[in-house]
Amino acid sequence: MKVSCFGSGIANWARPITCDARVDVDDLARAIPRMQRFGTQFIRIMSYPNDKENPLSEGEWRREAIRRVKSLAKMAEDGGITLVHENCSGWGGLSAENSNILLGEVDSPALKVVFDTGNPVSYRQDAWDYYKTVRESIVYVHVKDIKVVDGEDEYCYCGEGEGHVREIIADLLATGYDGGFSIEPHLAAIIHTGQKADNAAQLYETYTEYGRRLMRLIEEVRG
Repeated sequence: MKVSCFGSGIANWARPITCDARVDVDDLARAIPRMQRFGTQFIRIMSYPNDKENPLSEGEWRREAIRRVKSLAKMAEDGGITLVHENCSGWGGLSAENSNILLGEVDSPALKVVFDTGNPVSYRQDAWDYYKTVRESIVYVHVKDIKVVDGEDEYCYCGEGEGHVREIIADLLATGYDGGFSIEPHLAAIIHTGQKADNAAQLYETYTEYGRRLMRLIEEVRG
């Protein structure tokens, strides 16, 4: 068994752009030697949501997010690992164009993209358009799927929602993708909303069923 990618709280939805930047520096400094020991190349980051209480202007938010991520990417480069930016909470997740701007401005081989198939739906973006715009920088993929029902997100099994999961996986495999897939069901439990599973059996059953369905989907698109 190997660890394909480290999760982290770096620059994530709980750390606004006004938070102490040292927290992320310290987190990455602790993670790098552990990643080296595991032989793990990737660690997931985001790019700082704006502060809801004391928001920065869009220009200030952009500049500070890029500045912080550039500093973290230099640490990653020196440590021989790669930050993978998720299309989620943060300046770089506002749009596919912002994601590309972030990578272009940071300009480091140690910053790439982890694409989450469900997040565009949650942010009312088109998942297929977002994917195609950032495709060249994708080195890792999170699989989740969402339907929008009466204006609310309804998490579902992969391929049953609006995340274009089947089409995206088919295109990835057809264009030489050889990275990993992680499943993120959000069915029994959703950590950032506080939703908890009724019991351990529910967690196990939904997670394993999600994995089986993804494996079948991959086999189908391979033909």
